[in-house]
Amino acid sequence: MNAFTLKRDLKMKVSKKEKNRQAILEVAGELFRSKGFGAVSMREIAEVCDIATGTLYNYFKSKGQIFIEIVIQKQFKLTTKFDENAETYTELVASIKKQIISDVGTITEVEKSDWQSVFQIITSDADSSQYLSNLLYLDSQYLQSIKTYLESKAHLLPENSPIDLLLEILYNSLGLLVIRYLYTDMPSALLMEKGLEQIEFILGQGGIKY
Repeated sequence: MNAFTLKRDLKMKVSKKEKNRQAILEVAGELFRSKGFGAVSMREIAEVCDIATGTLYNYFKSKGQIFIEIVIQKQFKLTTKFDENAETYTELVASIKKQIISDVGTITEVEKSDWQSVFQIITSDADSSQYLSNLLYLDSQYLQSIKTYLESKAHLLPENSPIDLLLEILYNSLGLLVIRYLYTDMPSALLMEKGLEQIEFILGQGGIKY
């Protein structure tokens, strides 16, 4: 086998492996969206992909790693389901709280070590700018969905409510809380409790009046 043939065969193998990897991500992403992260197992992902579970582990070491890769590639979008029938400001805030806490719960279902690995790459790898921009893009899209919901219910908001400022404060506050959770021994239950307190303070009846 000459060098050209060897190089060609190697390129074909790499291409096939990458195609298989992307196929796994697409299948897993659909399962996560339809069933929820916690309800999906590595075995189920392998079965739907029609491969052995051991083969799946050759591509990804954990379900958390698959989830993070999907998020980084912008293939995953949290589905926001707000209460469109909310008729009071209290109901509106309750709907937002329910959605955000549900999404924070998804974060806790991924091992802390997996998230830490991502942040380590972002902060130490010169070629990680695309990772960071993708994550920030997802955040911006998520915040936009909340803003759109608030604007659709503008008649329920206190007069002159600073929606953009409130969302910025909420994002920064919850973001710091999640970082604290990931890098300390904070239990997930406390993360949820503190998250609810912050949302209530920022969006609650008292917090939104400036």
